[in-house]
Amino acid sequence: MHAVARRSVIAALVAASLLGGAAAASAASASGAAPRPAATTAPPTDTPWVTGYYAGWYWDQGYTPDQIDMSAMTHFVFGRVAPGGGSLGGVPGAIVPGAGTAHDPDASPYPGTTVEDAAVGFAHDAGTKALLMLGGDGFDGRGFLASTDDGVRATFVENLVDYLVAHDYDGVDVDWENCIGGEAWECGVDISLEESVRRLTALLTEVRAEMATRARYATEPGIVTYPGYAVSINDLDENGHVEPWRVQVASLVDQYNLMSYGIGTTWNGANWDSWFSGALDGETGTHPISIDSSIDAYVASGVPRERMGMGIGFYGIYYGPDITGPRQNTDQNDIYEVDDNALGYANLVRMGYLDHGQRYFDDEASSTYRLYPGGYIPTVDPARFPAGMLSYEDEQSIAAKGAYTRAGNAGGTILWTLNYGAMPDGSNPLLQAVKESFLAADPQNPTPPDAVVRVPDAPASGWFPGPVTLGFEGIDRSGSGIDRLEISIDDAAPIVVADDAHELEVAGDGTHRVALTVVDGEGGSTTTRTTVRIDASAPVIDIRSPLGDAAAAPLAAAALMPGEVAQGSTVLADFTCADPHSGVGLCMGTVADGARLATDTLGDHTFTVTAVNAAGLTATRSVTYRVVAAAADPAPVLAATGAGWTWPFATAALAVCALGFGIRVVRRRA
Repeated sequence: MHAVARRSVIAALVAASLLGGAAAASAASASGAAPRPAATTAPPTDTPWVTGYYAGWYWDQGYTPDQIDMSAMTHFVFGRVAPGGGSLGGVPGAIVPGAGTAHDPDASPYPGTTVEDAAVGFAHDAGTKALLMLGGDGFDGRGFLASTDDGVRATFVENLVDYLVAHDYDGVDVDWENCIGGEAWECGVDISLEESVRRLTALLTEVRAEMATRARYATEPGIVTYPGYAVSINDLDENGHVEPWRVQVASLVDQYNLMSYGIGTTWNGANWDSWFSGALDGETGTHPISIDSSIDAYVASGVPRERMGMGIGFYGIYYGPDITGPRQNTDQNDIYEVDDNALGYANLVRMGYLDHGQRYFDDEASSTYRLYPGGYIPTVDPARFPAGMLSYEDEQSIAAKGAYTRAGNAGGTILWTLNYGAMPDGSNPLLQAVKESFLAADPQNPTPPDAVVRVPDAPASGWFPGPVTLGFEGIDRSGSGIDRLEISIDDAAPIVVADDAHELEVAGDGTHRVALTVVDGEGGSTTTRTTVRIDASAPVIDIRSPLGDAAAAPLAAAALMPGEVAQGSTVLADFTCADPHSGVGLCMGTVADGARLATDTLGDHTFTVTAVNAAGLTATRSVTYRVVAAAADPAPVLAATGAGWTWPFATAALAVCALGFGIRVVRRRA
C-alpha cells in the first residue's frame, strides 16, 4: 500500500482482510477468531534493520536528502522508478523514472549530481545501505505483469540491474502489490494467482542472479526486499497458516516487511471494529489484524522470524465522531479517513490534531490514539470531515515496537514515509524515536508517563453551558513515580502540582486551551493538550418587524401609531438571532423570517421569536402589534353654509349645492 500520490483501497487487501468470508465462518472460536499459530521467538537482537522510504517526488517540498538523519536507518529506500507499461507508461521492460525532478541534474541543489544520486551518497556516507523502490500501489501491478512476461522479463531484469549499478544502489525493493491474480480492467489481462506468482518469483530469482554477475556486487551481494501484507486471523487456514505463495516469496528475499499500517490493519464496515493503525497485539475476530499475530502466522507457515519485518506508518487514520473509542462496531460509521499524504505526522501537527482532543495509550495493542468528543475539524482546513478517533504513532508506540523487535520477535521494520514525519524546521521526531528505540545501544526510558485530562461528557455540540471541572492525572510507566503535574489554561503560566492528580474548574465563554505536562521521577515527560468550549450566555434576538410596543390608541385612529398595522395589509416579519460563541442552533418566529404577519383580524397580536444556541441555552423575545381598521378614501364631511354643503380641502375647497336641478359652485378658503 505504498501510494505514489494517494493511498488507494485495493482489491487485494479487501480480499485479504474483510470479515465474513468462508474462513471467518468456518474456523471461528467463541470470539470469532481463527486458531492462533504457536509463537516461536528468535534470539534477541541488538541490530534489527530499519528500512526507511523516501518519497523522492516530494524532495522539493521542505525535506531534502541532506536533512535526513541517515544514521537513523540501516537501509534507505529512494522512491521511485516503475516498470514500463504501468502507472507511468513506458514500454514493457523499461525502467521509468518516477521521482520527477529528483532525476534531473538541472533541477538539483547539489552541484554536478541529481537529488537521487546525492541521496544515495548521503546514505553511504552514514554507513547506510541504499535501495531503489521499484513499483508501488495503483496500476504498477499492470506494469509488473507486462514487464515480466516471458518474452520481456530478461530485458526488464537487465535494465533494472543496469539502473542499480549506474546509481550505485546496494539493492532493490520490489514493490509489486497489485495484480497478484486479477482482472483485465486493472491488470491489462485476466491473470490467475498461480501465473502472477510464477512471474513474481521468477523476477526475484533472476534479479538476484543478474546482480551476482556484476562487479558492483562481487564483495557484498545485492539486496532484495519485498513489502507484503499483514494478515487477518480470520483468513488463516485451519492450521493458522498464511497462503503458500506468500511463504514462497518470503523465502526469496532478504527482508519480507509487512505494510502493517493504515488500511493494512484497519477497516470500516463489514462488521469491523474501530482499530489501530499499526496495532502490535490484541487482535480478535472483529478487529482481526495485528503485527504480532501476522508475524506469528508467517513463522508458523515456515518463514524464519528473523526475515520478517513490521511496518511503521508516519501518518494517521481517523474515524468520524460516531466512533468514541477503539473496539466499537463501525457498520454505521460513515467517516473513515486513510489518506496518508493528507494525514502525515507533520500535517497532523500543522492542522492541530495533536493539540486537541484527549491522548490515550492502549496497553493491549501498544497503540496511541486521540478522541475528539463531538468531532474535530481543523480551522486551517475547514472542509475536512470531522474526526472522532485518530490513530497514529508517537514516541511511546514506537518504543513498544522497538522493544518487541529487539526481544527477537521480528527482524526489523520499514517506515512509510520519512517525508511525512518532517517538520518545518527539518527535524523528524518520529524518525528520532525509531533511531532511539530500534538502534540505540541503550534505549532511554521507553515508557514515558501518561498524561490524562478528564473532561466531562459534553453535549453533542461539544459546548458546555457553564463552568467545567476538569480532572488531571499522571500515570507512571517507568516505576519512578510521578514528580509533578504542570497545568496551563489558555497558554498562561503553568500551575505546578506536586501530586499525580488534580482538579480544576474552567469558566468563561469561549474556547479554552488546556495543556497538561506530566513529569516522572526520571525526568521523562508527556504533554497532552485538549480544548474545552463553554457558552454560558443565551443567544441574542433582534426583531425589526413588527415594531411592537405601541402606546394605546383608538382602533379607528385617523393615522397609524407606532406598532399599528392596517387590517389586511402586507407586513413581513424581519428578525435575526446571533450567538458569538457556540452559534445558533435554532431561530424560529411565530412566522418565519420574511413571511407575512397575520393582519386580517382587528386587535392586539403577539409575535414571538425563540433562539437556542449550540450549548442548549434558550432565549425568547415577544412584541405586540395592533391591527387597526384600514383608512377609507377621503369621505365627505358636511358643513352648513346656508343652503350649501362643502367638502373642505387643504387650501381651497369646492362647495356644491343643489338648487332644484341647478348646481352652484362656491370656492371657500379653508
